[in-house]
Amino acid sequence: MALSLEVAGYPPQADCDLIILVIYRLAANIPVPGINGAALKALLQGANGSGNFFAFLDLLSGGTISRFSLLAMGVYPYITAQIILHC
Repeated sequence: MALSLEVAGYPPQADCDLIILVIYRLAANIPVPGINGAALKALLQGANGSGNFFAFLDLLSGGTISRFSLLAMGVYPYITAQIILHC
């Protein structure tokens, strides 16, 4: 039984897009293991508590930097691992 939203004018391939978005939002809450949360919080708050560039990036990323989730790192770790394993 496939997940399908039967709405007039709703393209069937949008089901896949919705599922991917849900998976992405769930994975954005998984933190990277071994990160010191107190040090990360201090970095985001800045020395004077008014915020800094990292706080601005956190705002633009939807909070993935403050949680330092797996998705905050982007695809670079995957690409680097593929290059290393390919050699």
